[in-house]
Order: sequence, then C-alpha cells, then structure tokens
Amino acid sequence: MTGPQDMDRGTSAPAALPDDAAYREHAELCKVLTDPKRLLLIDALRHAERCAGDLVHQFVADRRAAVPAEPSRR
Repeated sequence: MTGPQDMDRGTSAPAALPDDAAYREHAELCKVLTDPKRLLLIDALRHAERCAGDLVHQFVADRRAAVPAEPSRR
C-alpha cells in the first residue's frame, strides 16, 4: 500500500523500490538451510575445519548406526 509519504514530490508515481539483491541473497540462504544434509554438514563444521574424508567417515558411520541391522538369514 502506498501513501503520500511514498510518492516523489511533484509526481504521481510511487518512489522506487529498494534494490532487491538483498532479498534474493536471503532467499538463496534460506534454500540452503532447508536441506537436512547441509545442516548436518554445517553442524559438523561449526567448531573446527575438517577434511572431506573425515566428514564422509563420520556420516557413513552415523548412517550405519541409525539403520537397524537386518537379522541374519541362516
């Protein structure tokens, strides 16, 4: 909604909207933060740098621990 304060003096056109680059950047960041796997990586890197191999080993081990073992078929 526009009001008199939003109009340029002497014209009937509304004032120009601010550049929306900041809004685009914010939207991109929000997209990144909606992926659970990316959040896991961010959390793993929160306290210190880690090499990719260490991260792979951690996530593979965590995934194996989270999946119940299948009963053996004999």
